[in-house]
Amino acid sequence: MITKEFVTSIFGQISRMASQGSANSFAWNLAGSVIPLFVALLVVPSLISGLGVEKFGMLSLCWITVGYFSMFDFGMGRALTHFIAGATGRGDDDIVPPVVWSGLWLMLVLGCVVGFLTFAFSKPIAEHLAKGSSLAGEEVSLTLALLAFSIPAVVVTAGLRGIMEAYAAFAAANKIRIPLGVASYLGPAIALEFTTSLPLVVATVVGARLLATMAHLFFCAKRYPYMRNPIGLRLSRVRPLLVFGGWMTLSNFAGPLLLYLGQFILASLYSVAAVAAFSTPYDLIVNFLIVPAAIVGVLFPQFGYRFANDAAGVIDVYKQGNILIFVTMLPVLILAFFGARPFLTWWIDPSFADMCFRVAQILAVGVFINSFGHLSQSLVQASGRPDLTAKLHIAELVLYIPYALLLVKQFGIIGAALAWTLRVAISTTALAIMAQNRIHAHANQKRVTI
Repeated sequence: MITKEFVTSIFGQISRMASQGSANSFAWNLAGSVIPLFVALLVVPSLISGLGVEKFGMLSLCWITVGYFSMFDFGMGRALTHFIAGATGRGDDDIVPPVVWSGLWLMLVLGCVVGFLTFAFSKPIAEHLAKGSSLAGEEVSLTLALLAFSIPAVVVTAGLRGIMEAYAAFAAANKIRIPLGVASYLGPAIALEFTTSLPLVVATVVGARLLATMAHLFFCAKRYPYMRNPIGLRLSRVRPLLVFGGWMTLSNFAGPLLLYLGQFILASLYSVAAVAAFSTPYDLIVNFLIVPAAIVGVLFPQFGYRFANDAAGVIDVYKQGNILIFVTMLPVLILAFFGARPFLTWWIDPSFADMCFRVAQILAVGVFINSFGHLSQSLVQASGRPDLTAKLHIAELVLYIPYALLLVKQFGIIGAALAWTLRVAISTTALAIMAQNRIHAHANQKRVTI
């Protein structure tokens, strides 16, 4: 039962976040995701119509791949945020420049390696994806080669954004992110006015990513003096990043794979047309996770700072985050569940809505549950134990693949939605337990130290 005291507590926590400046940062993070999503809602129907279902399915895989590598940054983005926030909390600002620069150089080298490997295997991957469809293998291969070229820039951008978030420069970061996100959807729509060539359409997405890298680098050089004086790669200075980032790499590998594995299973068992039928409602509903992601983006550096010098404050921040997620995501769940069919009918067409509205409803339940898992995962990682979430993600992946294959083979796109929702329910429960254990362990450690 919702009592007056509960409602008062909610508004009290939200007001406290506003007084700390978190509300403004959250608003910028939310805008950075919502505005591109709004543009996507406008242009996706025309992309499906202009490219055809199969080419649009391939474009969806390209969006997924670019997004995947923006998160698969070898853990360095979050590691830099965690390291800078912790060093600032302890007053150790002098050790920041050499570690940050070494981390960025390492990210560039690793990004180039992954880009080269992606390019080297582009042809066999393209042949598999084009098999059984009307897509030309050479067209798909060239598309994958373009994506490979963008990977180093995508990885380095994640590191630069991590630096900006450590200093709470959320407004500036999202002033770059918004046009980037808009260009990722609007660029292909504009290109479609002149050509239906898949590589040329995808080139607009790659170009936007390269421009974003330059914009992040320009801001960091202007705002932070040590970014104007490059320091060479010193492996001895990046041990804290490598330890933290190593486990984050496993999370960043398994986490996005768990998010998008359903699409790749559908492409393997059915066709890229099935990917389009699933990914359209999936992208629509799962994008609501931008709300908890915006909250977590603001609170992660706060967790790191408070674990360094204010153990009691961790519990307060965690509580504020959970309340804010509940208040914002419950209306989203209700709206998405009951509005899925009429919205898809209006957005695409009635036959498309009949085919996949159940997918949207099932995923809406999963997104609501998963929202709380995002916050718990952030706290666990900020406590200095990213290994716990990495081990959980690997265990999830091992368990998820068999029953996802079974459900997708048995129920198609509905099975993919059921498998995803079941997985996030298990994951969120495990992460909540981990978060509580980390809070208690840190509190006990502080008492022993004192």
